[in-house]
This record gives sequence, structure tokens and C-alpha cells, in this order.
Amino acid sequence: MKKIIQTDACNEAKWMYTGMKSQEKFPLLSALLTEKEKIEYLKEILSICPEYYPVFNELGGMYIKKGMDKTAKKYFNKTFNEVYLGILEFYRLLSDNKLVLGYKELKKEMLKLKPELIEKMKRYNEVRHNDDYSEEQKEEIRYELFERDHSWSFL
Repeated sequence: MKKIIQTDACNEAKWMYTGMKSQEKFPLLSALLTEKEKIEYLKEILSICPEYYPVFNELGGMYIKKGMDKTAKKYFNKTFNEVYLGILEFYRLLSDNKLVLGYKELKKEMLKLKPELIEKMKRYNEVRHNDDYSEEQKEEIRYELFERDHSWSFL
């Protein structure tokens, strides 16, 4: 069975998204997309490959920046659901093969923590996309949200 991320459509979506991000970093040949154009372009990518999750994150961040939390949450939920399902499916496979114990407990705990993680992600994106905060203020808020889990001092 071919996974959706291995389809020609999702390969095309990946190229489109990568091209857009490259153009943002190195705008050599054309002007940057306006916010409206970027949203339309990202939605076009999703029309080609509805499961291309980097676009969900990008749109979620853009909608938070615009104060459209409800719309942002829709996109972040899609990403979270995909990540959660992937982790649970992998753990279920390990459990089915008797390599780990506690699949049902993990599933229950993950579902219980999901709302908290979504709120932390929303708050993080609000801070990350807000130029009114200094880098020091952003770091303090990241620390409050994620304790030390967000930084790797050895990198």
C-alpha cells in the first residue's frame, strides 16, 4: 500500500512549498508573496496534497499572527492529530510484536495531555510570531511553557 506522502501529488506539494520557502529566504527573481497571496498559495498546495502537514503549521502560525485563533487551531489540530496517530500506530506495532508494554495506558495518557499541548503550541506561536517581544522575553516564555525541553545547549 502506497502512503500518501509517497504520491506524485505530495511530491509536487513538497516542491511547491520548498520553492516558496526558498524564495522567502532568497528573493532574487521576484517579489515576496503578500500575506493574502501566501495563504492562497498554501491552500493551493493543500488542494494538491491534503495531508502535507508543513502547510498546516505555516497556516496555523499565520492565522495566529492575524488573531484568528479558531482558524489557527483547526490547522494545528490537523498537525497534532497526524503526529499523535503516527506515534500511537508505531507504539501499537511495537506492542503487537511484544516489544513494549502499556499501549493502552500510553494512548489514554496522550489523549489526556493533548489539549494542554495544543494550548502550549498556540501560546508558543503567538510569541514566536510577535515582534513586540525581545528575544530574551521570548526565551523566558518558551522556558515557562516547555521548561528545558525547547533548548539544546550543546548545539
